[in-house]
Amino acid sequence: MTMPDPNSFYSLLMNNEALMSRDGRLFHTTLDALTQQRGLPLERYKQVPDYAHLTDERVIDVLFDERNDAQRKRCIGDISRDAFTQRFDHGLGVYGDKMDRLVDVFSCTSFPETYFHPQIAQVLHGSGKLMNPNAAARRVGETALIMVQAMGAHCLATMALVAASHLMRNVRGNANFNSDTVEFTLLTFSYFGAKRSGVKEADWFFYWRVFGSLMGLGPDRLHDNFDQAAGRMRELHKQCPSSLTEHSKALLDVFVNAFKLTTAEIESYNAKGLISKRLHAYLVGADLWPKGVLRTKGVVDDA
Repeated sequence: MTMPDPNSFYSLLMNNEALMSRDGRLFHTTLDALTQQRGLPLERYKQVPDYAHLTDERVIDVLFDERNDAQRKRCIGDISRDAFTQRFDHGLGVYGDKMDRLVDVFSCTSFPETYFHPQIAQVLHGSGKLMNPNAAARRVGETALIMVQAMGAHCLATMALVAASHLMRNVRGNANFNSDTVEFTLLTFSYFGAKRSGVKEADWFFYWRVFGSLMGLGPDRLHDNFDQAAGRMRELHKQCPSSLTEHSKALLDVFVNAFKLTTAEIESYNAKGLISKRLHAYLVGADLWPKGVLRTKGVVDDA
């Protein structure tokens, strides 16, 4: 399914006349002001419409405009503005309590896990931005910074900016950038973040429902709890082949070289539960899909 879904929060923002100018771009001042205010890498977003005026409060105003009631309820249920803020803030609080652990999980599991998906790997490899170890390390660091920022001040506006950077730039119209690949990527953060940090609070997943909708996913691609997220990840993992594609191998090799991972470090991360079983298997040269895993029936090793 192509992106963005017309029932997503992203579509609500893009279709809001108060936020958009006549030529279809958001009202703007300068991108420099935006990056200085929010700490986003200027080079990364230089082609994105300026979100300097898109504050979190304005995002919430759009979501809770009475004209958007039906669409909002499809995405996050029948919830008041105050309850939305409380649940969202509590989801952020859960992150704050587990910040150190989650940052490690995002870096060691979430990012490389996306490389195992053939369509995502093709997009990332095709961009050429992750094929040099130094550039890859910097890129992962920038993305990690953005993910941390999306869990702090200006988080809703940051989410919208991340979505625009994908939906309005070089991946627009790319068949590999679709609901499956975006949902898979979202789950590498929400599901693996929960699984490997012990987070099970419902508001953690409420936070990611909002994030996913702002990224352009439709209501049927959003997750309420850990079990639901796990089920979707198992389903989407059916798209990952038994043998890695050329693009996946290239990305993983650059990732290892970028962070100069030694065998001792790999085993230490594995013992601490910071890397996925698949990534560990690849790094030590083991079988990616252990014997006994019935991939033909869709039962896969999802972590």
